[in-house]
Amino acid sequence: MMNQSDISRLRAYCDGELEAADRDQVERLLAERPEARTFVEADQRLRERVDVAIGRDVAPASLRADIQAMLVADAVQSETVQSETTASSVATATEPAADTPAESWLDALIARFLRPKQVSFAAVAVVILAVATVVGIGMFGTPIDEIRPADRPVSGTVASDVAQWVVEEHNRCSSDQSVLEKKLSVHRMDQAVVRLGEFFNIDQAYIFDLSDVGYEFVGMGFCEAHEQNPAAHLVYRAEACETNPSRHVSIFVVPAENIVLSEGCSKLQLGQWNHVYTGRKCRKEVLLANESDLAYFLICCSRDDTQQVASLIGSTLARR
Repeated sequence: MMNQSDISRLRAYCDGELEAADRDQVERLLAERPEARTFVEADQRLRERVDVAIGRDVAPASLRADIQAMLVADAVQSETVQSETTASSVATATEPAADTPAESWLDALIARFLRPKQVSFAAVAVVILAVATVVGIGMFGTPIDEIRPADRPVSGTVASDVAQWVVEEHNRCSSDQSVLEKKLSVHRMDQAVVRLGEFFNIDQAYIFDLSDVGYEFVGMGFCEAHEQNPAAHLVYRAEACETNPSRHVSIFVVPAENIVLSEGCSKLQLGQWNHVYTGRKCRKEVLLANESDLAYFLICCSRDDTQQVASLIGSTLARR
């Protein structure tokens, strides 16, 4: 059974707030403790589910079941929570009136769950994280007021499915130089710009310059992503260091119109980076952003470099 210290570390791990040494300790915990893996997987699923609900002014009824499931699971795991208390708290606190403004039910929910000894810290964190995301606080990923899904759900390739393929392809190319050399067909940035535009049949393509954060352009190759989506693979490399012998960045470019955030969700309309779930066993971080025509999946060998690279690319997209 996990204690509050374990849960706090798992929460920080899910939020990407741990240093490398602490991440290693948590990953050992995940390898040894099934309940820890269940906690992290449930957190990821809840984040995905909340993404579907963004932009609404009233709490979506469908979130109630997700939050209740998280609280019940936490009650089983935590020594400080009783299942009966958790279930009754959820049933009362997460069901606002249909015409209640988001701010009102948020205040009521936080007030109820912060009463001493009713639920564990992890349960409070889960609920507040989910609710805050829905009403626009934006505790992770893209600010919610900048994400406005279309009214009708559309069919398309789910981003998390592409992300799993992205992880596999990045690992395959970054770990084997011969594989990478065979894949790359263009090695100059000016030529890559032309080829990228021709490949996707667009007038203005762009190859990102990451030299300001220490990464040089290695080359570009073409392939098919998940569900036969046409894709371009941009590869960058930085000098190896003692803690990171392999420092590659991959940017996979696919048509934006083909990608949806989750099953039954509206089309991708982000404009800024969003975290994408990469699978139960994978600890790699994949970020996703798009412009009008193209979507960009970003992955780095060094997780410590991800934020710098994403910020540089994001500022470039904002200027275009």
